[in-house]
Amino acid sequence: MRVALIADIHGNRLALETVLAHIATQEIDQIVCLGDTVVLGPDPVGCLDLVAEHGAVTVMGNTDEWVLRTVPGVVPSVSDSPIVNEHTAWTRSQLSDAHIGQIEQFRSAAEVRLSPSTTMLAFHGSPRSFDDIISAVTPDEVLDELFADSPPILAGGHTHVAMMRRFNSRVIVNPGSVGLPGVGPGGVGLPVNADVFWTEYAIVSSNAQETSFSFHRLPISIRQMAHLVRSSGMPGYEEWMSKWRTLA
Repeated sequence: MRVALIADIHGNRLALETVLAHIATQEIDQIVCLGDTVVLGPDPVGCLDLVAEHGAVTVMGNTDEWVLRTVPGVVPSVSDSPIVNEHTAWTRSQLSDAHIGQIEQFRSAAEVRLSPSTTMLAFHGSPRSFDDIISAVTPDEVLDELFADSPPILAGGHTHVAMMRRFNSRVIVNPGSVGLPGVGPGGVGLPVNADVFWTEYAIVSSNAQETSFSFHRLPISIRQMAHLVRSSGMPGYEEWMSKWRTLA
């Protein structure tokens, strides 16, 4: 079984298309989306449609839940940042009732059978909460609490930072961010990517003998992305583009 892990798309269709094109060359059996599909990017509709078109198993991210509690035409208070609240309202205005129904079907967590003897648990932040931050320096005692009785492979997103960490008999993998690899929720000891000009994802391969992991970082055109973001009409264009490599 070969599973492509994508996470934190954040409405960036250009980045998602780049990742999906690469996935198409990798003999993948299943795509698993680890949440945060729409908010904070220029094309939430396009991203939802592509995720559905590719039959991705999708879990609920914290920003996906923001959309579900946003009333059309009302700026929510989902963040301390006014521009994030405004952007969430803009995202909700772009989505049809069918798209909202699609997000409502996202799971809090999902188990994926990788081989007859190996199961992977997929989530956004942690199995407990999509707001939890798991990093390379999260104390073992915290992981003990989060992953009691969990399967051997654990896949999450939320931090926008690619990671593979062994924990006792388990492996925790984070594929990084498809749509915003240069910004995340922050946290103690959590690195921040800089000079970003790429999109990223990971592959988990498993059979009766072994399980392996590969991480992929693919370049994207900052100039093309800037044009798409500007023409989308989304609020906060300048702030959003500041997270990427500066145009020459």
